[in-house]
Formats: sequence, C-alpha cells, structure tokens
Amino acid sequence: MTSLETRWNSQDEKAMHVFDGWFKAPETGDYRFFIQADDQYKLFLDAANPWDPVNPPTTSLTEIGQQWYFKGWREYHHTDPNQGKFVTDWIQMTGGSYYKIRGVHKDGGGGMFSTVSMEYKKDGSTFTDKPMASKAVQSWRIEQTNVAEEWTLTVAAPSTGKYKLGLKSPKESTTWFSNEIDCDAPAWELRNRLYPFFSANSRTGSDISVTLTMYDSSNVVT
Repeated sequence: MTSLETRWNSQDEKAMHVFDGWFKAPETGDYRFFIQADDQYKLFLDAANPWDPVNPPTTSLTEIGQQWYFKGWREYHHTDPNQGKFVTDWIQMTGGSYYKIRGVHKDGGGGMFSTVSMEYKKDGSTFTDKPMASKAVQSWRIEQTNVAEEWTLTVAAPSTGKYKLGLKSPKESTTWFSNEIDCDAPAWELRNRLYPFFSANSRTGSDISVTLTMYDSSNVVT
C-alpha cells in the first residue's frame, strides 16, 4: 500500500469503503497517524505481527484511531475534543517490515474524502511533539524510499531588488503569493516569507527550514 487517501468525491456516496493493505515502515522508529474524513473514519493496525514470508502470521488488527465527523481536508492541527482520537499514539515499528493496516471510511452523503497522513521520529530521537522540518506530518506516500521534501531556489546576480514567490498546493485553484523578498535576503527572511504557506492547517501544517549558499561568478561557494 503506497497511499491511504481518496480524492474529493471520488468514491460512492452514502457508503462504507474499506481499504486493506500492508504498511512498510521506511525506518526503525516511532510512528503515529493523523486521520480526517467526510464523514467518519476508523484506522486499524497490527503492530505486533509483521509479515514473515517463511511463517506467515495470523494478523490481529487493533483500532488505533478514529474521526467522528468532518473537520477539513488534512486539518490535523486542532484541539476539537469531539473529533475522536484522530491522532494515534506513537507506535514502534521496524524499518523494512510490513504491518497489516486497514482503513474504514463511512460517508453519509454530500461531499466525501478520506485522508490518513503519518509522522515519524527515528529510533533514539529526542524530538518533542513540536512540529519540526525533519519530523513533520506527511501525506502518506511510501515508495522505495521516503525522504523529506526539498526545494531549491536560485537567485541569479542578487541585487537590491525585490521579488515575490507564488506557490499552489494540488487541491487549490488559486496561487498563494509571499510578501516581497529582498534579492540578497538572509536565510531567516526567506523562511519567514514562506512559512505562512506551509504552516497553514489547510495545507501541510508544517514548519520549514532554509539553508542559504552563496556562489561567486565562477560558481564557487563563497
């Protein structure tokens, strides 16, 4: 299973949808899952019996989280006590192992969607629950490797001019624009200009970090 997310109105309405599969932990560490759906969702996992091709296990799914009513697309950063356990407890898993997982989505009519995202921290990490760039809620998309998203912005011949950056998430029809950025802005200024886009709950609700590298006219790092 590489994803546990449905697009808006892509499934039958007034129905229950069951998603069965195996979650491959990309690294050894602690994982937790974030749930949002229109209308209700339950998430089940068997963390005690990873897949063994020599001795296939008898799986025993346990309900680890649920969401009781529609809040918002990927809107995980809120404190509504009536939402259910939409953020699961931390669960220890071994990198490279496959764990049985099941999502059950119930739609009562009208618009519908379901999203399950994840957060992980490496074994031995001292990270707290405060969102950080290297430990942030990610849309669940597991391929051969799972890496943090990185963007590169190149400003050629920086001067005293200014510019704006336009960004748009896949679910949005309009482009978000930053405030003006100085061409020779330090890393902290660029981070502050971009932070409102990435920190919005309606998008990723995540923090970001920015690293600045300067080059001379010969493309040598200064």
